[in-house]
Amino acid sequence: MENNNNFNDDLKDLTAIVGDSSLKTETSVIESMINQLKARLDNQNASLLAYTKLMGALGMAIPTETGGVTDGKVDLESIDYPNFYGGAYLDENGMLILLYTDNLIKAENSFDELLPDDYYILQQVLHSYKSLCEAKELITSKCEEEIYDSIFKNITAYGINDKENYVFIEMLDLSPDTINEFKQTISSSELIVFKQGQKFIAEVTLRGGTGVQANGSGISSMGFRARSASGQNGFVMSGHSTTGAQQQVRHINSNGTLVGTVVRRQWQGAIDAAFVQATAGTTLSSQFAHNSNGLNLVTVLPAQGAFVSLAGRQDVVIRSGTVTAASINPLIEIRDAAGNLIGLIRMQNIAQAGYSSTGGDSGGTIFSSAANGGLHNLVGNHISSGGLFGRAQAILSVFQLQRF
Repeated sequence: MENNNNFNDDLKDLTAIVGDSSLKTETSVIESMINQLKARLDNQNASLLAYTKLMGALGMAIPTETGGVTDGKVDLESIDYPNFYGGAYLDENGMLILLYTDNLIKAENSFDELLPDDYYILQQVLHSYKSLCEAKELITSKCEEEIYDSIFKNITAYGINDKENYVFIEMLDLSPDTINEFKQTISSSELIVFKQGQKFIAEVTLRGGTGVQANGSGISSMGFRARSASGQNGFVMSGHSTTGAQQQVRHINSNGTLVGTVVRRQWQGAIDAAFVQATAGTTLSSQFAHNSNGLNLVTVLPAQGAFVSLAGRQDVVIRSGTVTAASINPLIEIRDAAGNLIGLIRMQNIAQAGYSSTGGDSGGTIFSSAANGGLHNLVGNHISSGGLFGRAQAILSVFQLQRF
């Protein structure tokens, strides 16, 4: 797994200092650390808003201030990027780093036209984002051909690392023979870097806990509330935790109270989600289940390097991690309650971060934290182990939903 948990490590270090009374650390030192973390979150929220605005200027469908979404491309790799653009990521201070391939003056002028009122830092790279997308798309096209099944069953994920400016391939068997077979039959592009892979498992469980459950399916978590194009209020949950339209959904901690009916479901491409139309009498809150914090109406796109958190069904303590890939195509194992493998699905153009998860977290809210305890920006919904999550922007666009 592509990993970068510097900020997460800072949080752990801070917790250790505060919790160990034997370390008589000066209050000023602790306050300084807390202020640094708050400063990063302030920078990050501004950076993610700017990054989302940039993607919109380049042709992507992006969330609006009123909770809807603009017209445009759904996926990052569907955009026709200009040749000067090399990608984007957030550094350890939460600052937006924009990558370019041409000369500095040309890059400055181009980005100033796209983001005239936002702060960012420029960094030159060798390869354009368009060339990275083309290399990844070639892999995707081969992935759909049956003659390459044996090769792709060994590939747990592939995607783009903006910061390092390459396409990564993650394999369970990373031997020289398997790498050479890939290069000879799929692609020998110099843009590709091979990494050790891990298995991803769709987290559906039949154990109790706070969450929602579609009849006959496993427990999952509510993601965020939304309104359909026809004006019906409801909420988004995991797609792989449902079987189809008209399936009833119940609250598992309220004696199985009926809370809604599935009216839209998708588990393919960039989306693993279902829209559930709420029943009469069901109150939909923007707050999280286990604390008073919740979401505002701002939805942002996840950039590599951003620090995001998961609010799942058992989250008394929120789990967090750094986004390691803004665009990744993982192979996810589907297992029953007994742990038996029943299928595989290749998701496309989702994201990955370094947070932990447990069974039943599927569909849970992925958000960007507010620095001062306020309401948080929505980023996406949790999909599987390994910190895989989908973009809320894609769900809103494809399902034609509006947040409220």
